[in-house]
Amino acid sequence: MRFKWLNFIWAVFIPVLAQAQLSGTYTIDPNGTGTNNYTSFTSAISALSTSGVSGAVTFNVKQGTYLETVIIDSISGSSPVNRITFQADPSNSLPATIVADTGAANNSLATIRLSNCWNVTLKGLTISSYGTSFGRLLEYTGNVGNINIIDNTFYGVADASTSSNYAGIYYTSPAQAQGNWIISGNTMEDVSYAMYIYATSYTTGADTIVIEDNVISTNFYGLYPRYGKYVKIHGNTINNGGTGNVYNYIYYPSVGVDVRNNDLNDVYYGFYLYTNPPSGGTLDLVFENNDIESKLYGIYASCSGLSSYTQFTSASIKNNNIKLGGTSVNYGIYLFYGNFLSSAPGVIENNMIACNTTGSSTVYGTYLYHCANVVYQHNSVNVTGGSSTSGRACYLSASTSTSYFTPGGNIIKNNIFVNVGGGYAFEASSSASSGYYTGDYNNFYATSSTPFGPGSSTLSAWQTASSQDANSVWGDPLFVSANDLHVQGAVPNNAGTALGVLTDIDDDTRSTTTPDIGADEYAPLTCFGVSGLGAANVSDVSFDATWSSNNSTTIGSQVRYRLNGSTGAYTVLTGSTGTA
Repeated sequence: MRFKWLNFIWAVFIPVLAQAQLSGTYTIDPNGTGTNNYTSFTSAISALSTSGVSGAVTFNVKQGTYLETVIIDSISGSSPVNRITFQADPSNSLPATIVADTGAANNSLATIRLSNCWNVTLKGLTISSYGTSFGRLLEYTGNVGNINIIDNTFYGVADASTSSNYAGIYYTSPAQAQGNWIISGNTMEDVSYAMYIYATSYTTGADTIVIEDNVISTNFYGLYPRYGKYVKIHGNTINNGGTGNVYNYIYYPSVGVDVRNNDLNDVYYGFYLYTNPPSGGTLDLVFENNDIESKLYGIYASCSGLSSYTQFTSASIKNNNIKLGGTSVNYGIYLFYGNFLSSAPGVIENNMIACNTTGSSTVYGTYLYHCANVVYQHNSVNVTGGSSTSGRACYLSASTSTSYFTPGGNIIKNNIFVNVGGGYAFEASSSASSGYYTGDYNNFYATSSTPFGPGSSTLSAWQTASSQDANSVWGDPLFVSANDLHVQGAVPNNAGTALGVLTDIDDDTRSTTTPDIGADEYAPLTCFGVSGLGAANVSDVSFDATWSSNNSTTIGSQVRYRLNGSTGAYTVLTGSTGTA
């Protein structure tokens, strides 16, 4: 009888040992040994799935190439405290690279798949595509939450199509990104969609999505957080890695958006935000210190104006440098339905906005539509192209419907509005005239015969017709270039009024009594460079140079030249103001 009891105890005890929950630090090393080593991701994940966890678990992945399709399912015992981490071993001198197994039965999956799992960290790994017909790097499906994707390197398929099959981070339906997602410090190359964090409703979406300090090269979509309640986008660099258009969306946030210190190069949409959360909440906007080079949108923020929805309730749009080009429409800063309190206004300040489309389309350097209590101050806007009737450095309009909140109380002061593309420097529609805004101490300049829209051919006429801008000025501020809106001329110098803005876009100290109009606090030059420099009758020995002087008094000119490619001294010629 005693022998039988021992056999029974042995039969029960062995399975319990074999299925002990994981906790602590382990290795993934094909050449490793010992009870805390797994020779593959597959074997490590199998242990997690079978046994679960009783504490935080870290797998240190040894350097080398792992030919696997990594699928992480739901893990029993995981929690924000009991987090499962797969990270490159700190002792590695070479990458730990995962390349999906092209011979596996599930080779239509991404290199890594997160399936209904929570509390997972991927850190310091290299994640690579395995082929040309399907090259998705990381995908998620089901309810997936509390995911950290940190300091990884993603390599997609070079010159691939814009299909989501070549995405960096993407979803497979049904999917809900939930909890808190942190995507930080990653490098991503040759992808169609870089970071698409997806959910389907305001109630099921992630609580927080943080995307920061990533360097991305994409040929279609850069960032696309969808239904994240709070979205933070800081310090990312996004480059157009192809020849097409690159888009960046922020869809359906319900609490706030904080976008700062990002560098966007040759994109089509800078940041395009749309949302319409249910009424009763607050919705905060922060766009600060971003450098955006785009073909269509700079910063676009829109929501519903109906009382059954929440509008933007606070805004800080400051110190952004927006440069738009392309051949079509340009929208610099575009704000729809900002409903701010007079005691806590939305602030748009110290921005430089250059709109340089080569087409004849609609241009809005700034468009404020149906807003209440926006303070728009110390901004510089320059338009060089677009339509003669719908190209505007600044445009104001509002709905006449009583279904929306009452707009008004907006303040527009100390701004430079320039349009040398044949359109308007400033226009307020009939619905945005009486009571919609107060404007003064602005610098206007345009080459159009109607710089303030139909009806006003001069600043004086505009002042009379609008009862606005009594202390505003007219004249070319002489920007350094079409894209560099630092000022050289004297017109906006000391011409502003004190608004409590202590620094400019470059963090230079402003005068507290007579600040300069625009985003740049500066000292004007006494001798200005020329504009309209051109050459005609060019031969191998001579050419005729023409230019326009930007100086108010007649001064001499100096021309210097040397052969192209030479590093020798210039030959200097002097002459009159006309020829040299």
